[in-house]
Amino acid sequence: MIMRLIDIVLIVLFGFISMSTLVSQRKVRLAESEEMKYQLVERETEIVEITIDAWNGIYVLESLDEVGSRLPVRLKKLKTKFDEENKRMKVSIRADKEADMKTVKYVTKICDLLEVERQVIVKYKSESKG
Repeated sequence: MIMRLIDIVLIVLFGFISMSTLVSQRKVRLAESEEMKYQLVERETEIVEITIDAWNGIYVLESLDEVGSRLPVRLKKLKTKFDEENKRMKVSIRADKEADMKTVKYVTKICDLLEVERQVIVKYKSESKG
């Protein structure tokens, strides 16, 4: 019984194979590509440093004044200024070890909304000037 089924399956298989060679093959027209000249335009990067102090709040190091709730407006103005000068803006966020993580997250969220590259640096030891 099983031998008859195998014979039938093989006959059907050879039938499909022989029929498939009779069908005319069509040529597929592939898309043509052109070589493009790639020119990398490197934009100068400006780094804006923001310090988050554990006791005093948020400071922008460029002018050493506390910005607090004005930070989104200030960063947007800086981004607009750098875009007009064809410069890329990067924000370096420096936070104390004791700084509130909500504040750090607030600053990173502002950077993400403005589509500004950012990095977070946490100070573990007190940096002494000397």
